[in-house]
Amino acid sequence: MAEEEVQTEEVQTEEVQVEETKVEETKVEETKTEEVQKEEVKTEEVKDEPYWKDDWRQKIAEHASAGNKKAYEREMRRLERLTDPAALYGQYREMENKFHDPDGGLIRRPGKDASEEDIKAFHKALGVPEKAEELVSGLELPDGVELGKQDKALASEFAESMHASGLNQAQMNTAMAWYFKNQEEQSAHIDELDDKNRISGEKALKEEFGGAFKRNMNAMNDLFSFAPGGVDMKNEDALINRLLAGRMADGTIIGDDPDMTRFLVAVAKEVNPVATVVDDPGGSGKGLQDEIKEIEGIMRTDRRAYNKDVDMQQRLKDLYDARAKLNSR
Repeated sequence: MAEEEVQTEEVQTEEVQVEETKVEETKVEETKTEEVQKEEVKTEEVKDEPYWKDDWRQKIAEHASAGNKKAYEREMRRLERLTDPAALYGQYREMENKFHDPDGGLIRRPGKDASEEDIKAFHKALGVPEKAEELVSGLELPDGVELGKQDKALASEFAESMHASGLNQAQMNTAMAWYFKNQEEQSAHIDELDDKNRISGEKALKEEFGGAFKRNMNAMNDLFSFAPGGVDMKNEDALINRLLAGRMADGTIIGDDPDMTRFLVAVAKEVNPVATVVDDPGGSGKGLQDEIKEIEGIMRTDRRAYNKDVDMQQRLKDLYDARAKLNSR
């Protein structure tokens, strides 16, 4: 009996221990479950947070601008082009690769101690031909533009002076195209001003000289009768054309300047007083006397008509003045 009781107690003890073990295991499982749940909550919280903070652009801009408001706004506009900092790093890596990759599209400029070979290699990479004359022979200009003899000399001089500095064909083409376009525009502008000056000058002189305009112009031209080339207006080498086609200090063509015309007409009057009054190229005075006699006849026979005609009165005065100068010689 005593042994059976002992065995029963041992069985009961084992059952209690088993129950206690199960309870402990249950507690452990519950604890693990709670910890897992907590970790899952934390993971979900982490997942809810953005990988990059929303203010990453502001922080970079603040650092780059160093407190300068305008610089900050400028940096923010640049950063708005990027989706995230990874894109910024991607651009950096791309730039780095270009610097280190020989075929990356970047050409490294030689330093101040570079050898002649280094400079030649640099120029070759830029597309600079070996000889300056190749820039002229390979010149491509817009349609309708052709090099004249003087233009070619100018282009050759420009190519020679710029070749050592690394001028390539594309730059040569652009520079020459700009130059000739600029020259054409300037020429058109000068032609426009010349026409304007010629028209306004002629108008002023016609109003001033009245009916004597043509005679005054002829008298002025007659001054060059004994000059080289005479008064041949078709002879470009004649002094009259070389002088009157020249330009004043302000750019006005000499022959279109009213003051120059007035001066030459005044000189013509001193040289040949009759020339600007009547059509008498020889200066004999015969035409002068005939016209004076004609007007004086009207003055005697029809005084009323004479008194009403102011132009006729002025004409007679001019004729008298011319006769007086002619007689005083």
